[in-house]
Amino acid sequence: MKKHLSALRNELQFLALSAILFISSMSWGQSINCSISSTNNSICLGDSITLEINPSYSGNAGCAPFQSPVLNSWTEIAPTADYYNLIKEGSTYYLRSVSDVFTSSNINGPWTSLNFNSQIGNTCSGLMLGFDWSNQLYVSTCHNDLYALSGTTWVPKGLGGFGCGGNFIQKLNNNRILVVKAGFLRDLYVSDNNGNNWSNVTNVDNDYWDIVVAENGNIFSCGGSNTPSLTGIIKSTNNGQNWTQINSQLAASVTFVYALEKDCIGNLYAIGNDKIYKSQNNGDTWAYLNNVPALGASYFEIATNGDFYVFINNNGFYKSSDNGSSWQLISDFPIALNGIVRYLKQIDDKIVVFTTQGVFSRSIELQTNPVWWSDGTTNQSSIQVQPTQTTTYSVTVSDGVGTCTDSITIQVNNPQINAGSDLSVCEGDSVTLSATGADTYAWDNGVVNGQPFSPTVDGYYTVVGTDTLGCSNTVSVFLDVLQPTTSIISPTSCNSYMAPDNSLYTNSGQYIAIIPNAAGCDSTITINLTVNNSTTGTDTKTACDSYTWIDGNTYTESTNSAIFTLQNASGCDSVVTLNLTVNKLQTLNGGEDQSVCKGENVILSASGAETYSWNSGVSDGIAFSPSLGSTTYTVTGTDGNGCTDSDEVIVTSEYCFEIPGALSPNSDNNNDTWEITGLQNYPNAQISVFDRWGQKVYEGTSTSAPWDGKYKEKDLPTADYYYVIELGNGDNYNGVVTLKR
Repeated sequence: MKKHLSALRNELQFLALSAILFISSMSWGQSINCSISSTNNSICLGDSITLEINPSYSGNAGCAPFQSPVLNSWTEIAPTADYYNLIKEGSTYYLRSVSDVFTSSNINGPWTSLNFNSQIGNTCSGLMLGFDWSNQLYVSTCHNDLYALSGTTWVPKGLGGFGCGGNFIQKLNNNRILVVKAGFLRDLYVSDNNGNNWSNVTNVDNDYWDIVVAENGNIFSCGGSNTPSLTGIIKSTNNGQNWTQINSQLAASVTFVYALEKDCIGNLYAIGNDKIYKSQNNGDTWAYLNNVPALGASYFEIATNGDFYVFINNNGFYKSSDNGSSWQLISDFPIALNGIVRYLKQIDDKIVVFTTQGVFSRSIELQTNPVWWSDGTTNQSSIQVQPTQTTTYSVTVSDGVGTCTDSITIQVNNPQINAGSDLSVCEGDSVTLSATGADTYAWDNGVVNGQPFSPTVDGYYTVVGTDTLGCSNTVSVFLDVLQPTTSIISPTSCNSYMAPDNSLYTNSGQYIAIIPNAAGCDSTITINLTVNNSTTGTDTKTACDSYTWIDGNTYTESTNSAIFTLQNASGCDSVVTLNLTVNKLQTLNGGEDQSVCKGENVILSASGAETYSWNSGVSDGIAFSPSLGSTTYTVTGTDGNGCTDSDEVIVTSEYCFEIPGALSPNSDNNNDTWEITGLQNYPNAQISVFDRWGQKVYEGTSTSAPWDGKYKEKDLPTADYYYVIELGNGDNYNGVVTLKR
């Protein structure tokens, strides 16, 4: 799990305890000198250089100095209880049990309570144990708030229901702290004011179990389950504010990551899907390393001597001294571990195991002078490198207890010569080639840097630039020597001509124009010019009503403004103006429509013109008898300009049909009978008369004698009678006729 590396790397004084037995081959308070030397710190591109070290040791060294006696066997370092975590801040140790928090100046105790249980009570512990930027000690509980020790008083810091698992608090840049939560209110939280306010920076309701900060400040956490997009291993590059899932950078098959670790030289490790992955570049890329010894690994630790420790639930406690290639079961642990391990970490030079039945530690084993070069070379006192750019190389030397790191920057000199872009120049013109980026320049073809010359042929011109260190580089520029051109053109134009050099000519003749050709050099053009002129004319027309002209437009009004352009014999414009007079006959009137009874004459008389012509043989002003029915007669009138117009008259000739409203049969020869005028024109007519009781009193046809007011030869009384007349053509009439006596 994640270690407090700042505490591990402090230079602490070894506490010599006279009553303790030491391993005779180990010495304490050691140091290592591992300075890198080289023949030259500056080389030219393409050169090689040897880097070497001649390390000197005063005793055995490692990633962390020794602080306490060597423990060759597992030792219980606190009274038997249920423990969760142990940290070291400065020279003081802090121990978290399930119900209290203790402090000691020695990892083996004695331990003094910080009164968490007496002030807060036994609320069940989480794994959190660490300091914020105001040096307040933080602890977590299973279900209640975080708590911080302010002086001698424990104060709540919010985020209740904290849960358990992982190294749960981490100082970040800019006075920020990050806490990793599992259980209730799970997720990652940050505070920029020492726990007074918290912000959820993942907000996906995932359990997170571990955290590690790379040497370049990138932050990694692992865990999750509820939200797949942030489950597994996640990464932040902006001080914990935003997070991205990077499972696929480990392997496409990785779906869950439950442990993160950083070794003493900054390499990162992750266990995903029961496989170990390693990054040697601050987590930018990852590579598969080895498998864990069995499925279900719970806690993972890398000791400063390079040993791997892993605890697997229901399987055992293992160690590997070869980066996980092989594993050895730790069989000498004093108690059975299945199901009771709370946590696993290194403090000083000790591996510490926290269980429900006590906390135990044992010293790590020492290695012999390992060497790590930044290019991946190991256990070599020298390397030969050929960098392609200025590069910093580093080496770390360790004996498993103390380490020494040194670096050297090899400057690679490669003068960046700039001779400019390829050039084009017209024959006879001069050009200047000026290279930059070095101290001296040597051109071929006799060219002097920065001096003008007149090239005569195309080709590449090459310069070698050399800097003050003797490093050189070569570049070339292509010169394209362009040629002038001549040509003759014989244009014919109307009215004027715009020459290629934009000169305007209005007369025929020979002219010269000089313009750039396609290559940018002079193009001399001889122009043999013919200028023809446009012509104009007027088309005078007279028309009745409208006139369609040569422009395709129909004009209904007189005009002298219409213009149409034709082409004359010279091929130039011939502009024609229309002078049009439009005469209109708009006053012709054939007269009103007329209706007459069949056999009557009508007279049709038109007006508004000088002469009139009717159709159907009708003469203007002469009476004629129209045919039965409606007939349309058309008259055409002509005025003095020869313009014509026409009009129509409808004449209707019909049978005249009249039904009297009364009769008075008193022998005065006036309305003695009910005689219907025009009835003879309807041979199929049927006439019926009824009294007020519906009794038919008369029935006749178009040829019958008219009704005389009698029924069965008897006079009918004065009254209103009702008639129905059916003409036999679909027309029917009904009404009242009054009989008066």
